[in-house]
Amino acid sequence: MADIYRPVRPPAPLREQVYESLEELILDGRLKAGERLVESDLAARLGVSRGPIREALQHLERDGWLEVRPRQGTYVREPQPDELQDYFWARKLLEVEAAGRAARRVRTSPDAAAPGLERLRRIVAKSEELTVGLPPKGVTDLTPEQAERRRQYRENSRQFHYAVGELSGSPALVELLVFLGKRTRWYFSSLGYNSRLDEHKALLGAIEQGDEDTVMSLMREHMDSMTSTSLAEIRSHA
Repeated sequence: MADIYRPVRPPAPLREQVYESLEELILDGRLKAGERLVESDLAARLGVSRGPIREALQHLERDGWLEVRPRQGTYVREPQPDELQDYFWARKLLEVEAAGRAARRVRTSPDAAAPGLERLRRIVAKSEELTVGLPPKGVTDLTPEQAERRRQYRENSRQFHYAVGELSGSPALVELLVFLGKRTRWYFSSLGYNSRLDEHKALLGAIEQGDEDTVMSLMREHMDSMTSTSLAEIRSHA
């Protein structure tokens, strides 16, 4: 089995590098829910002393990624469906507003919005390129190249939502979307591939037209669909 851990390097403080490395492994599902994390093992794999490992684990527990079980150890926490529903509810409120603001900005300040709009177009074009020839949802027997393209598609889809937030012109909104995006991404790591390219295309089209009402309605439907699909899949595997 390939080693999923990569040695961390300066210049960032080691505890931050360890935190980011472990958080990414959790978000990608390479560290599974219920998996025990042992300080000495992590220190050897990441090439650091146990001090930064201990600090990072404490911060990961504080941030809700891990749980400490008395007399048992530290484990990757099991995400719960009610948490996902709550995070998606908050995401929907922000994403609908972000989409509306983005469309309004395209209509009222086209020059200022042009770079962000072009970025959205590139993201959608890249997603379309990545989906060509990919097996449908539910197929898990993938070649390494297909698995990598599927991973890139998921990342590109996340970037679409962040780009809509950036196009809204609100840095605070983007910061909140990134936080909530991580929380919902945690659940997606255990779910199958699910292309929503057509929905992203429709959202892009409404933003290009500066159609605030339509894009807010489309984003609301998009988020509702993502929520219901994800909850159904998680409950089916419970």
